[in-house]
Amino acid sequence: MFRITDALSHGVQTAKARPYDAARIFAVDALFAGGLFLAISGSLARSPSDPSFATSAMGGAASVLLALEFFRNLLSDAAWWRFLARRDCPGWMVYRLGGDEWRLFVFWLVASILAALVLLAPIIVFVVILSVLGQGVTWLLTTGAGVLILVVLAVISPVGPLLVMRRTFEPWRAIDDALQHWRGVMSAYALAIAAFAVALLPVVIVVAGVSAGSGAGFSMEQLGTRFDAVHQHGMVWPLGSEDVAITITYAIIMTALYLVLRGIAAYTARLIEAEPRPGAVEDLSATPPASSDGPGPAPRPV
Repeated sequence: MFRITDALSHGVQTAKARPYDAARIFAVDALFAGGLFLAISGSLARSPSDPSFATSAMGGAASVLLALEFFRNLLSDAAWWRFLARRDCPGWMVYRLGGDEWRLFVFWLVASILAALVLLAPIIVFVVILSVLGQGVTWLLTTGAGVLILVVLAVISPVGPLLVMRRTFEPWRAIDDALQHWRGVMSAYALAIAAFAVALLPVVIVVAGVSAGSGAGFSMEQLGTRFDAVHQHGMVWPLGSEDVAITITYAIIMTALYLVLRGIAAYTARLIEAEPRPGAVEDLSATPPASSDGPGPAPRPV
């Protein structure tokens, strides 16, 4: 039986039971993600008198960022699935290229293409409805899109850990197994995302306000103005103290969220593997075990 509380706590409980192994994966994630962030942020530094360089640098850096982040996230997912679902020791090479990574790569590549094709029609409908009915229905359409995304995540999120646990590439079988628990997974995902969203917003505002020295007078308008300036003028390098504080706080909260979400997927995969196969037929031809009392006496001849 799927228990939401067990799913929400699976990642944290597994990390607490094996803190050394979890810390190694966290450290490698932080090293690669932090290095990637610093490299991309540095490439966005520009002179205000050279807007053409800013445009080309931001476009090229964004492409490199997407490619490298996809690759890094693939390696990170495989490492976490081995730890949370298969319960393997990370080993000396936390990030590695092996069968797990190739299975995940093929699955996510095919899933991304199919998702782009499937979601193209809803996006067109969304734009048409928005243009006809105006901004008044934006919240309704956004809510519907959020629910649709949660349903898709609930179905496909256990596929990754199942591929790693089974060591075979059978994504359709994994999706079919994951459909048994999609309601529980969606509920757990919704609770986790909502809780972390509530925690993230005030923390970011407080950290930004204190770092900027504006104290109680800090407002959402100031935060919006500051983000607009960053968007218009590019990332300034080196980062200011308030940028570092916001980035570190955001990274800590998102790391905890990813651990919880990955824990939900790993819990579901382990639950599926522990359940009896649907439609399995008991082998009645097998010889039953002998009685603990031993064989009975031979019948007497008449």
